[in-house]
Amino acid sequence: LELRTIPNTIDVSRPITSLDQLYACASVVNAMVLDKIKTWAFKSEGMFPVEPTKDNKKLEFRRWSEVRGTEDEDLIKWSCLKKYHRATEKVSRSYGDDMSRLLDVCR
Repeated sequence: LELRTIPNTIDVSRPITSLDQLYACASVVNAMVLDKIKTWAFKSEGMFPVEPTKDNKKLEFRRWSEVRGTEDEDLIKWSCLKKYHRATEKVSRSYGDDMSRLLDVCR
């Protein structure tokens, strides 16, 4: 794309102007972050929470190195993007409807 950014600066010539635009960017970033987290978890014996089952309602954690590549991988409870309605509330309440100030869409 030949676009460059300078860390910790705002490109005032191209502000985010809609939540749809922000969420489109966030979904790509979220996938990249998740891949990185999986790599770190594998190298460090990291653990993730698993979805409760009908038989077991308590919160459990599983090592990524044990579930990676198995059908148990589907049990991992991954974080998701901030709920759209919560983002709308926060932008309106805290940021004066300036979408570009919302920084915590990826969890």
